[in-house]
Amino acid sequence: MMSSIADLALPFLRALDPEHAHEVTLKALEAGLYPRQLNPDDKRLAQNIWGLDFPNPIGIAAGFDKNARVPGAILNSGFGFAEIGTVTPRPQSGNPRPRVFRLPRNGAMINRLGFNSQGHAAVLARLCRRLYTIERHPQLLERAEDRLGRLGLVNITALTGDGTLGWPEQAPFERIMVTAAAADVPEILLGQLAEGGIMVLPVGLDEKDQHLIRVRRTETGAETEDLGATRFVPLIDAGVED
Repeated sequence: MMSSIADLALPFLRALDPEHAHEVTLKALEAGLYPRQLNPDDKRLAQNIWGLDFPNPIGIAAGFDKNARVPGAILNSGFGFAEIGTVTPRPQSGNPRPRVFRLPRNGAMINRLGFNSQGHAAVLARLCRRLYTIERHPQLLERAEDRLGRLGLVNITALTGDGTLGWPEQAPFERIMVTAAAADVPEILLGQLAEGGIMVLPVGLDEKDQHLIRVRRTETGAETEDLGATRFVPLIDAGVED
């Protein structure tokens, strides 16, 4: 039945502007209108990469589900993984339209969307049960809460404050993401991480020598892993003027 629906849908989608067709496809996935995988993957297809287990090596690349709207539907369709993004710290609209073009003779298309994104708070909220976020500037927080509310995201708790102090009243956290570079792993944030929890943060005050660090809280302390070079603005407390 789902194959018949797809056969009927393709001519309709191809009659639409390609970006509009993309949005209609996402809405169909959100509504549950997609074929399900009926049988488990052959175990010979399983992959382990960077400590992550994949049931098969075929996935959806970043750009299809930019805002984490349908990762579950993608995986339920039989894909081995679903990449999200590109994700930007703050929402932005990307390139002006038209920006997606079909090449029927080549069976291809050109994607010039740019970095259109609803922002990392919106994306993270769709991937977790509850998201806590701290913003230094009251005006930015007010705008963010209005935008996230219009997106229908109700599992976000936010406050204006000093991100270097974390949020001890809501701790412990399963995941902590720090989006500015610290001199070292902040002990106060490590103390708010649940055992087995993970914190990812850039470390290094010299922007030419920063590394993205993954920290896992253990029963006896913490394990760290260097994920490679990066570049972020410095982490500053609320008492410092911009």
